[in-house]
Amino acid sequence: MIQTQALLEARSVAEQLFQHTRSGNFLKPGKTESELNQELFEVAKAHFGIQRFWHKRIVRVGSNTIHPYRINPDVDLTLQNEDIVYIDFGPVVGDMEADFGRTYVVGNNLEHLQLLDSLKQVWQQGKVFYDSHPDLTGRDLFTQIKNSAEELGYTLADWHCGHRIGQFPHAKLIGDESQHYICPENSTPLTVLTNDGEKRFWILEVHLVSGDKRFGGFVEDLLLPEISI
Repeated sequence: MIQTQALLEARSVAEQLFQHTRSGNFLKPGKTESELNQELFEVAKAHFGIQRFWHKRIVRVGSNTIHPYRINPDVDLTLQNEDIVYIDFGPVVGDMEADFGRTYVVGNNLEHLQLLDSLKQVWQQGKVFYDSHPDLTGRDLFTQIKNSAEELGYTLADWHCGHRIGQFPHAKLIGDESQHYICPENSTPLTVLTNDGEKRFWILEVHLVSGDKRFGGFVEDLLLPEISI
């Protein structure tokens, strides 16, 4: 059985790993996406003992930030002095999956900074909506996130805005795929128990793209009462 505390502990490790992005010269202009990715991977292994990740590690810079998870950009972009970058890592801590994503702004570009604020706003509004509507479906929450994004002048990058999370391996989830995602096709209440009588735990993702599709931003975190961003 998946325990809330175990998920929170895995998330805490992921959050500490991401704190490295705010220290030293990690987000230093001149580094490529692949260099940033490899450096964070090495920190995860050396300082947190993380050697497994349940999904591909993502670091995207500049115009590559408009691309969702399933897209693999052709160009390994280099971080610039005025830039935006998002990171999405899914470390396995013990036998529990974490999924953590954040966007960072390098420099003082006002559009980038506005997007950063909008990401937090849309995610937090989604969490409040989830917390206050115990019977909402995946479709309901997706629609709420989509509407919030569009009200602020952005579009969503992907066909869903989140998924279930739990024990490794995540791929063992079976049944109708849509029931494992926060998406328009999921008409099942997110709080419904599994066939085994277990609670479903969810990751809420917000991936916004600017109206002109020049850049985007991404944030994801656990949908639990203890979490805010």
